[in-house]
Amino acid sequence: MKRISEVWLSALIVVLAVPAHLTGLLVPSVYRDPAAVLPQNLGTDLVTLCVGIPLLALTTVALRRRSVRARVLWLGALGYLAYAYGMYALGVRWNPFFLVYVALFGLSLFALIIGLVETDADAIRASVAGRAPVRSVATYLMLIAVLVAAIWLAEEVGALLRGTVPPSVLQFEAPTSIVHVFDLGIVLPTMALAAVMLLRGRPWGYVLAGVLLVKATTIGLWVLAMVWFSARRGFRAPVAYTAFFALLTGIGAMLTWRFLTALDSPERSPCRARYWWEVTHMTSATALGGRLIDRFLPQADVRERHETLVRARPDVVFDVAWNFDLWSIPLVRAIFWLRATFLGAAKPPRDLFSRGLVAETTAMGWGMLTHRPGRELVMGAVTRPWVPNVTFTPIVPERFATFSEPDVVKIIWTLEADPLGPALTRFRTETRVLATDDGARRKFGRYWRTFGAGIVLIRWLLLPALRREAERRYRAPGRPGTD
Repeated sequence: MKRISEVWLSALIVVLAVPAHLTGLLVPSVYRDPAAVLPQNLGTDLVTLCVGIPLLALTTVALRRRSVRARVLWLGALGYLAYAYGMYALGVRWNPFFLVYVALFGLSLFALIIGLVETDADAIRASVAGRAPVRSVATYLMLIAVLVAAIWLAEEVGALLRGTVPPSVLQFEAPTSIVHVFDLGIVLPTMALAAVMLLRGRPWGYVLAGVLLVKATTIGLWVLAMVWFSARRGFRAPVAYTAFFALLTGIGAMLTWRFLTALDSPERSPCRARYWWEVTHMTSATALGGRLIDRFLPQADVRERHETLVRARPDVVFDVAWNFDLWSIPLVRAIFWLRATFLGAAKPPRDLFSRGLVAETTAMGWGMLTHRPGRELVMGAVTRPWVPNVTFTPIVPERFATFSEPDVVKIIWTLEADPLGPALTRFRTETRVLATDDGARRKFGRYWRTFGAGIVLIRWLLLPALRREAERRYRAPGRPGTD
């Protein structure tokens, strides 16, 4: 029942938040705040609509399957939303959405409390201990707590000693600074406490650290969005202020990624699940074994796996996977576009993957290493993914395992459909990467640290979409695979 309440609270937040933030961005006149405050409102609208709400929605889906990483991300998203909607409810002048802000603040806060109560802190510590960058995360959290507290207190104490009103209160024409209230009263002390608990190995230190990393990163994006909106309206922030928050946000995003990828998959953690994904980072080659993929790449620098249960026959599931159009998922298109933009590469064509996953990847240069019809497919290639316009070169199956030409990585991925019952299939996809030398390993390591989150997200988005299509096709009368 409590799991259901977490899902329903998240769903209500999404339903209420999307129209409120869309209205704020498209009709700014809904806000009645002073001109200096409007950029703050618009920055919150943009980041919450484009980051906070999608993160909450995606992690809620994975939360139902008891993903450990998703739970930490979900709690972090709620931490950000509770903070943001507290600001809206208490700091934004009354407008027609006031009751919506109050509802969103209450929903986010209670969902966060319920989620924390239901979180197994010992399980999270057990799954991450020994691999998480504990000292780096604790230092980062304590640094933010001290620096931001010093900045806010300098303004407040300075005004107190001068007998004046703090500049931010005058600028925003507010009775007090709601940001200082939330930060000095709740957020910054919690960061300091989490840092100390993390260094001492306390279970809740790991939980709070993960949640606060996610929250700090999203708040950093919000501040940068606010600075951008302010500059567009003639309120330019000092360059040092912008650079300071940009640096904190970048470091926070990197540490968040490292912390989350250190979490064990639910397969090995106390939170078992039907749906899980795993990433093993740049370790010494890890021995793997057992399936067709092991013939071609028994060792890997990076391994990533996803699986889900599908209520359909294996042949139906496998056919859907073989012919799946990744371009039908809007976020996948966005990820490909962002990679091309960041690396200065050619933009992907609009009809990419329209012929199906296997046909398109084969056209790109991937080679089919082995195929068990209706059950298992192994594809492989060598490439340099860190270059802007990446190319894939197929290697004949007999040479793939021993191929060792320098400055490339060997990549291999699978589609697997295993029958578990008359109409129940475990679908699995696994990707392994092995560099042929240390130079390629370093280059791929830098690439993976930058783009790995997007690559994982593509797989994360693929499985639910594939499952829905396979189950729809299996149930449809008169279609192949219908009993």
